[in-house]
Amino acid sequence: MLFAKLLYLLLLTVLYLFSLLYMPEFSVYLLITMILLPVFLFASVHLQSRRLKLRLELPSEPIHCGERFSCRLIVENPSKMPMSMVELKMLTEHLTLCEKAADILSTSVPSGGTVSLTIRIQAVHTGCMKISVSRAYGLDALRLFRSRCKNLPHAVCTILPRLPDAPDKPFSAVFPRERLRPTSAPEEFLGIREYRSGDQLRAIHWKLSSRTPEPVVREYGEPVREPTTAALLYALSHPEHPDAGQRLDAMLEAVLAIAVAVCSSNHILHLMICSSDRYEMQPVEKAADVIPILCRLVEAPPADTDEGCREQLTRYGQGVHFCIADTISNLPENMTIFSAGNHSAGKNVVSITSGTAAETVYKKLSVSAGGDFYE
Repeated sequence: MLFAKLLYLLLLTVLYLFSLLYMPEFSVYLLITMILLPVFLFASVHLQSRRLKLRLELPSEPIHCGERFSCRLIVENPSKMPMSMVELKMLTEHLTLCEKAADILSTSVPSGGTVSLTIRIQAVHTGCMKISVSRAYGLDALRLFRSRCKNLPHAVCTILPRLPDAPDKPFSAVFPRERLRPTSAPEEFLGIREYRSGDQLRAIHWKLSSRTPEPVVREYGEPVREPTTAALLYALSHPEHPDAGQRLDAMLEAVLAIAVAVCSSNHILHLMICSSDRYEMQPVEKAADVIPILCRLVEAPPADTDEGCREQLTRYGQGVHFCIADTISNLPENMTIFSAGNHSAGKNVVSITSGTAAETVYKKLSVSAGGDFYE
């Protein structure tokens, strides 16, 4: 742009000197034109840029990890003069992994017209992605002046692994069986016990009570399904490492695979989220219910150390059956651990990688594979 201004001044200077030498009667008019033309160009591009409207549209269907998706940038020029050039700087930020990428776009917009630009983006890793126009300028026809556009749009989308297909056969034998909870209703007979204050009269076993010094009652139970508990430690060691995104992909893919395996076996999953500063337990009856939980989770980046997560797991994690973590330092041994950052597998430790985490989880849960499971 500076080169165009210098060239414009040089050209006008030559024309003005030529008019003084050969056409002095027109030199005054030329001087006025030299002054008014830049003023007119600056005023027009300034007003047009202020009225320019930008809008970002994301795809309506879910975005999955490893896929390419398109977003549309719509540039609308409501003024009666065309915009010869609109320069846009697109910024793509991965809010979960704290990564950024920028791209420069340019287009012209006719008067009263609309231009739609298609932006292709590769969803490399899972997380929350922000797409924004960080800078937009309108340029005049001679490229002498530019003016900043206001109301720069942005849009946020969430990228998650695709929900894996259900396994060929359920893993009902792997997960906790139903237990009987005592109740006064005649569901299933448990046995005989002594009478306690508050027991209903109809529960008294009169025939047997006549032979004992104290009355006895019949005790019944109803089947209660024990939930399966899985804990996700939302932390990444060395998040600046190039493979941090792949480790996060593997962890979330394993969570989805466990949810599909548990729910497809008609069991209930309790998903425990442990981060550095918070803890939450979410019941999951359908595998798809995990997706909004993970969408809220990846809005913030994971902790760079799992110390706080391990404290939350130690405090609230009694009865956890599965643990999904990056590393396995100082984790309890009474659970099956799916680790994305530790590649030395052991009796209760299973190494998972991005793209094959679901297959690894299914293989571990498969009874035919001879895995070690809790009772």
